[in-house]
Amino acid sequence: MQAALRFLPSVIIGIILNLGTGLLVHRLHANYLVLVTSVLSAGSPLLMAIIDPEWSWWYCAFWAMLLGPVSADGEYLFSCFDMIILLTVC
Repeated sequence: MQAALRFLPSVIIGIILNLGTGLLVHRLHANYLVLVTSVLSAGSPLLMAIIDPEWSWWYCAFWAMLLGPVSADGEYLFSCFDMIILLTVC
């Protein structure tokens, strides 16, 4: 149960990011979304790399879990890349 609760922020942020992508992609150029997402995707592994096991979960791991869905292999960048391809083809 504890492990499931620790992964819950990733699920919530993933849903918010997918909905937000659909709302933002027609207002912002997809290249800017990809740039911001690529920079943010470095945050999660960096936070997990500097974490100290004695720290509270809320201090570092929580923020890494929030940035996890933004990672380069996530749905967010996949949606942005689809929009870039569609804009260049049409």
